[in-house]
Amino acid sequence: MRKISYVEIILIASFLFMLFGLLYSWNKNSTLNERSKEIAKTEAEVNQILNFKSTWEKKDINRRVERLKNILKSEQIKEFRVSHKKAYIKLSNVQIKTLNRFLVKLSSLPVRFITLDVDSNGEKYDMECRCKW
Repeated sequence: MRKISYVEIILIASFLFMLFGLLYSWNKNSTLNERSKEIAKTEAEVNQILNFKSTWEKKDINRRVERLKNILKSEQIKEFRVSHKKAYIKLSNVQIKTLNRFLVKLSSLPVRFITLDVDSNGEKYDMECRCKW
């Protein structure tokens, strides 16, 4: 059996050192790629939130909700209040097609429903809705 020389020990140690350095750099590159993907995803979410915020801050939402009165007949409206970024709407004896059209148009606006109660009276419906924006 032959003895291992100092030169061979140094070569083996330098090879192991080089191998660990290569593994370390691969690990750091993969971690860096993962973090850059996370940052890009977070940035996209923040941009989406800012777009939503600008949509919800529009001043004409009150007017657009008020225009929904035109869908309904005056005898169907029990109460229709819009003020301070809130709306309270109470309807009675509304046909299903009219009610569906009203709710679709209201839900297409950037409003958040707090309560929405719909009751049936045979072929006619009563509705009570509170929403804010």
